Amino acid sequence: MHRTMITSGRLSSPLPALLVVMIVIITVVNLYLLSYDNEDPIPVTGSGGETYVTGGRKNSRLQTEIDRVDDKEYVQGLVKELTKSKQKELEEQLKLKIEKENKDKFLVSLNNDIRVKYTAEMKELLKKEITEQYTRKYFKEMKLSYSLFNELKSQYYHDYYTNIKQFDFLKLFRETGLPEVSLPDDFPQKFDEALDRILNKQEYYSTIIREFLVENKPKCDALSNNEKGKPIRFALVNDIPDQPLSQKTLLEGANLPVEKSKPLAAGHDALVKTLKNLEEPPMEFNHGHGILITGGGKDIGAALVSIFQLRNEGSKLPIELILNTEEEFDTQICDELLPVKFNAKCLVMERELGPELWEELKLQPQQLRAFAILYSSFNHMIVLDPHNLAIRNIDNLLFSEPYLTTGFMLWPHSVQRQTSPLFYDIAQLERGEIVRRTGIANDESWVDYLQKDQDTEVAFHDFSGVPSAISTDGGQFALSKRRHFKSILLAVYYNLYGPDYYYPLLYQGAPDQGDRETWVAALEVIGEPYHLVENEMAFIGSDKNHNDKIANLVSDPRDNLDFFKAWKKYIREQLKFDTRLNPYEVSGFTQTLRNKFGEYHRKLIPEDKVNDVTGKIETIHRQEVFEMPKVLFMNPTKFKIDPFENFRTASDEESDIFSQRQLNSPGSTYKRLGIVDWELRFHTISKWFACLSITSEEFWTKQELDKKDVCDKITAYVELLKKDTKDKDTEELDYYQEMEKILKNIDDENRRQKKVRRKKETKKKSTKRKMTKRKMTKKKIKTTAKKRKRIAKIIKKPKMPKKRSSNLFFHSHRIPLSFS
Repeated sequence: MHRTMITSGRLSSPLPALLVVMIVIITVVNLYLLSYDNEDPIPVTGSGGETYVTGGRKNSRLQTEIDRVDDKEYVQGLVKELTKSKQKELEEQLKLKIEKENKDKFLVSLNNDIRVKYTAEMKELLKKEITEQYTRKYFKEMKLSYSLFNELKSQYYHDYYTNIKQFDFLKLFRETGLPEVSLPDDFPQKFDEALDRILNKQEYYSTIIREFLVENKPKCDALSNNEKGKPIRFALVNDIPDQPLSQKTLLEGANLPVEKSKPLAAGHDALVKTLKNLEEPPMEFNHGHGILITGGGKDIGAALVSIFQLRNEGSKLPIELILNTEEEFDTQICDELLPVKFNAKCLVMERELGPELWEELKLQPQQLRAFAILYSSFNHMIVLDPHNLAIRNIDNLLFSEPYLTTGFMLWPHSVQRQTSPLFYDIAQLERGEIVRRTGIANDESWVDYLQKDQDTEVAFHDFSGVPSAISTDGGQFALSKRRHFKSILLAVYYNLYGPDYYYPLLYQGAPDQGDRETWVAALEVIGEPYHLVENEMAFIGSDKNHNDKIANLVSDPRDNLDFFKAWKKYIREQLKFDTRLNPYEVSGFTQTLRNKFGEYHRKLIPEDKVNDVTGKIETIHRQEVFEMPKVLFMNPTKFKIDPFENFRTASDEESDIFSQRQLNSPGSTYKRLGIVDWELRFHTISKWFACLSITSEEFWTKQELDKKDVCDKITAYVELLKKDTKDKDTEELDYYQEMEKILKNIDDENRRQKKVRRKKETKKKSTKRKMTKRKMTKKKIKTTAKKRKRIAKIIKKPKMPKKRSSNLFFHSHRIPLSFS
């Protein structure tokens, strides 16, 4: 057995042995010092006179330490250091104790403060975030769809129609080397005509109006006053009717003889048959989303205020302002103010229709809006009356329910529909069974209503087959033109022949005659879907006198859906009542139901609160009530927000709105709108237009007004409103800052484009100089080469002149001569 010895350099080194020796020496020395004791004790005297007896050497370090302990400065420093460290410790303990005792109270107080101050704001932000997410999702889906491609294609055709029309296709054939094409001489004319039919909106709609609408004009004279009949006394939608608007009552209005009813029915039937086979218009004529506002005649001032208010509430959709005639067009407003600051443009109906058709139709103002919808460039649009003021952002209406389902959304009017049954005979709409209960109060029996005489005791519009008894408001509605193109054309037909034939049948004395009732009538005849908002007929007026209405309020349909869903569920499941009950009926019975509905949805939410007296936390219960639909539009009725018309009426004491507050007068129901001083805001906008923005002398001349006088009058009224306002921030309009950003962006873009143009021009000049220099160099080289060749040729084969001296010959060839 062999053993292998492993030797290591480390083990053979002398270093470990030295370390061991040193450790042993240090240990021995320390033991000696510790165990050393002087047999003779040494007395040690302190600095204060104290005497200690100790062993060891006289110069021991112990003496030094005793001296330090007895030193006053050292002791004071030590005490101060101990006190400071103890103080920090006490502060930490006290802080922890206070936090432990007050943490719960602080959190409770903070929670209550946040809830009181920010709950409403947080709800709005959350709703806005959900809306934005939905909108992003909507556009993301559109981005991947074929419809977006068509929209972009349509936009291109719309923007570059003139360029396409002027394009020379024959030149393209020649330049691309394609075979020579032989075309007839009239090809350019036929090409332009075909292109007009496809891309010329005016030509397209003019053809439809002439070939469909004018061609089917009723072949009879206009209705006489006797045939139009006497006005029927209208009934309010939410009032309990004394007598329902039955068939018998509605037939007491218009009176059509057979020689008038037959031609009306024949023309109507022929048009409807044609429209049902009509294809959608080219997408090049209408695309995208926007807002349409009528502003012709005397409504220009109100329309401008409405546009500013829309932008101030955050609306971003493009706007088209409808003017009637070329005379109403103002260059500064339509070409500078609206496009630059409001993303809006003017649409002049006389220009859109063309001079011939305009002169032929001779349209009245109440007829023009239907034609404006037809000629508008938008597909999805919100149509607004100029006096209708949005007090919230309305853009999302076109991207949310209930609009998305039907593509046509209308709001109700305050009066019931009183269309004559004679109109439904002409339109071939037959009444069916009783399906609605407008003719009875909420507390009356539905079974008893079914047993009543259908011609005299049942409201005519409670039957199926005809529209509901709730008439439609013309102040605002939303529609998709492509989806409802046939119904829109039929409504245009009703308006085209409205004053002579259809208005007397549709309204029979009802207020606000114009296009408002023609839309539902056309939609019912064509059979296209629509949504009529179930809206409360709210208003601003006196608490005591409901007839004293200063302004109508229109609620948000997005909120109405939630309210009516909850109302019908409560009526059906809790009360076992008919879900068709009108929640807005003016009666004690309905008010009781509303109160019960509110109590049912009133929530008791437990909440901790700090008692101000005892300082203890107590649990209380906070009530949360059902939130009613918010107001979306406000439409003043007894006065208008129009700087120019208000100035004209200021001389009349009864019509002068500048004498006092109108909306928020004492005793009014203005509290429905919260703390915002809308009256001050609207007139601040009026002041901006009158004093700052409209600088066109031509405009003020046409209005027959002095700018300074109008500005001074409105400024004085704004100062009057500011004296008692509770909303100090109203005068600071948010859109002012937005306009400054827009103008800054425009300036920046102009500077950028100018810089790009300058850079291009410099590059062009530089390139031109280089090219010129290059050409000159090439030319010079070429010329020099030619000269050299010519000289070489001459030297090689010189042509001797016949009558020249040799001296001349040599001189001409630059050969030096020497003379002796």
